[in-house]
Amino acid sequence: MVILDAIAIGDLPRRPSPKPRRRVGPTPPPTIVSSDTTPTPKPVIRRKSD
Repeated sequence: MVILDAIAIGDLPRRPSPKPRRRVGPTPPPTIVSSDTTPTPKPVIRRKSD
């Protein structure tokens, strides 16, 4: 985990992270919301049923 953090921090300043992050930023919100809305009720209901 420490290596991943070090690589991520090093890649941020070295590579153009703010640009891809901005593009990925607006892309995941709609995807995460749709995915969370669908799989959330299913696992919750199953867990409650159990």
